[in-house]
Amino acid sequence: MNITRYYATVHPEEWVNQVQTICLFNNIKQQEKDILKICKLNIDLQISIPNEINTLKELVKALKTHSTFEIYKSGCKYILDQMIFQGDDATKFLADFRSLCFKAEITNPQEIKNRLLEIYSSNEFFKREFPKKISSVTPIDEIYVLCSKVISESSRVVIDDT
Repeated sequence: MNITRYYATVHPEEWVNQVQTICLFNNIKQQEKDILKICKLNIDLQISIPNEINTLKELVKALKTHSTFEIYKSGCKYILDQMIFQGDDATKFLADFRSLCFKAEITNPQEIKNRLLEIYSSNEFFKREFPKKISSVTPIDEIYVLCSKVISESSRVVIDDT
């Protein structure tokens, strides 16, 4: 069994899920109190959490309120700000983008739209068509689907022009 210590370099929910997966894979009791104890023992000593945490949900909440989580989210936002989509693999790009938005806890549909527009601003077709298609869309999953469709359409327009 190889449980990764929590140093605030991964989203707390992802880390707890990883611990649960390792416990399940190694046939360790799946009682929440046992997994919680394993989690608590694997948190870096510099990250203090209240003693009265009794559930995994409370643990995740406590880790999210620790100052290190704000640093982690800022780092994810920085990576998002550096992203540029050059028209390569849209599926991988959108998966990476989505993951970083989750990690940075970006859930505002307008912020997601703005970030997608900024990342692919070099494509004139995308800059023109994407805002039209998403103007009244608020479900985040739908934003990603429409983004994928517009990327696909823009690649066909480029191919047709040559």
